[in-house]
Amino acid sequence: MEYLARLPLFVRVVRLGSFAAVAREVDMTPSAVSKQIQRLESELGVRLFQRTTRQLALTDEGQRFYEQSSPLVEGLLEASDQLKERQLALVGKLRVSVPGALLNHGMSDAFAEFALQHPALELQVEASERLVDLLQDHFDMAIRIAALEDSSLVARRLAPAPMWLVASPDFVAVHGTPIHPEQWIGAPMVTYAGHGRQAFRFEGPDGAADVRFQGRLQGDSDAFLLTAARHHLGFCIVPAFAAQSAVKSGQLVRLLADWTLQPERSIWAVYPHRQHLPIRTRTLIDHLVGWFDRNAELG
Repeated sequence: MEYLARLPLFVRVVRLGSFAAVAREVDMTPSAVSKQIQRLESELGVRLFQRTTRQLALTDEGQRFYEQSSPLVEGLLEASDQLKERQLALVGKLRVSVPGALLNHGMSDAFAEFALQHPALELQVEASERLVDLLQDHFDMAIRIAALEDSSLVARRLAPAPMWLVASPDFVAVHGTPIHPEQWIGAPMVTYAGHGRQAFRFEGPDGAADVRFQGRLQGDSDAFLLTAARHHLGFCIVPAFAAQSAVKSGQLVRLLADWTLQPERSIWAVYPHRQHLPIRTRTLIDHLVGWFDRNAELG
């Protein structure tokens, strides 16, 4: 079946009338084009061209073969061109998984802007707190807040995502204002579901501090943790973008501001493959990078 790969070359020779003309078009030497046609003739067991020093003419078998193969080649080339155009155009479907917390704190605007700019694109944004399997769950891309570890996925950093330790003013009045993470070991904590007793590493003015906080109450979203903290049920550690509004309004207080939680988190766009990445996915990633640059308060 190797001869199928030579069919487009055969059709071009017929249409251009010489090996030299085809060679210039496909960046080959005339002798290389001639050898490919000879191999095709050998594979088919027929002579396709009558060759003289001045002329190249189809044989009867060559003419019949050209009439039958030309529509097939044109169809394949057209299908290939359409596929390339689709790869280059912002059309088709783009499915993205995004943490609900990011959508609730401004990132919905980023996707709305992108959809307005590209009306031919079908954009599907799904809120999910779980780490979706991009291939198995058929997502083109996911947004993740993490200290990204080694992965088979490809990732691009969109923005920093520092973590804040926050509590209500009443909670601070009871437990005091800590200047070192160890001072709040034993204080009630509201934490993410499944993270009851959790180890944390902080970097601060006095170097590194490794502490274990005990979760009194657990939830599966930033909104739950912040609500519980506002009701004085414990302190919590959440992304800065989620806590900023409550801190600004005075409902919560940011504590240990001189300390950073390690490893540092960022907001990432992750996708399965770097090669042959559709332009619609690449364009969305570029759009999100620019959007976060313009909305640095989320970082």
